[in-house]
Amino acid sequence: MEVKWDLWKKVKEGYTHENLAERMSLSAENMINQNVKVCRTNIDVDNTVGMKCIEAALKVKDKYADKIDIQICSQVLEGAMDEGARKWIEKAAPMVDVLGGLPSRDRPHQEEHLDYIFSMAKDLGKTVDVHIDQNNDPDEKDTELLAKTVIKHGMQGKVNAVHCCSLAAHPDDYIKEVAKLIKEADMSVIICPRAMIDNQQPRHKTAPVHNSIAPVPQLLEEGINVCLGVDNVYDYFCPFIDGNVFTELIFLIETCRYYEVEELVNIATVNGRKALGYN
Repeated sequence: MEVKWDLWKKVKEGYTHENLAERMSLSAENMINQNVKVCRTNIDVDNTVGMKCIEAALKVKDKYADKIDIQICSQVLEGAMDEGARKWIEKAAPMVDVLGGLPSRDRPHQEEHLDYIFSMAKDLGKTVDVHIDQNNDPDEKDTELLAKTVIKHGMQGKVNAVHCCSLAAHPDDYIKEVAKLIKEADMSVIICPRAMIDNQQPRHKTAPVHNSIAPVPQLLEEGINVCLGVDNVYDYFCPFIDGNVFTELIFLIETCRYYEVEELVNIATVNGRKALGYN
């Protein structure tokens, strides 16, 4: 994944406002055609693209405002420790609906990354979505760090955890322990099954047998608000993901072996509305 991030940087250098707006419009219409009423999209802001993607997204948000509520979240794909990156992050922050975090990009300074994003969010009165534990690695424990940092900053109920894939690589006792922290932090967990099932499988490491997706049944047992997302629509990372929400739900069912129909409906509908601030 990190290699793809670096390769993607070269692709982004060729972005134009027109091309961005055209592709974003296609995705917005895809959501509208599925009867989606509100969605949140993560938009890159970094040294490579500056404000180009944010500005295009704001235009598309306004273009479709009568059909769908598009919430814009900043995506800090090049990290948040570099002075140049921070310049763009801070410029975009007042313009977006939600601030994004990607602490693994600044490893081993994940906590400093989160402190920076959370402090800015508190100053601006915004919520935060954090892409976390994406490596399907039993040595990765960033969901635990995220929950503890939320509590430290008093940001309970204002932060969503996206992916939490590596959590499934741990023993059940640890998953339960972290789930209790997630509950205390009042975080929702947003899962994107198709993107995560494509994740690396580090065969040189030992872990409980699992699929590379958050441990959804265990999280639900602990009362966590789990909801469904779509990551990587026709892009460099997952070129065949088409943005179909129902397909994502089927992948969740099959990868987690979870068949509680009423709860699945909630995951695909009202749980997501809660995570996006529609209580």
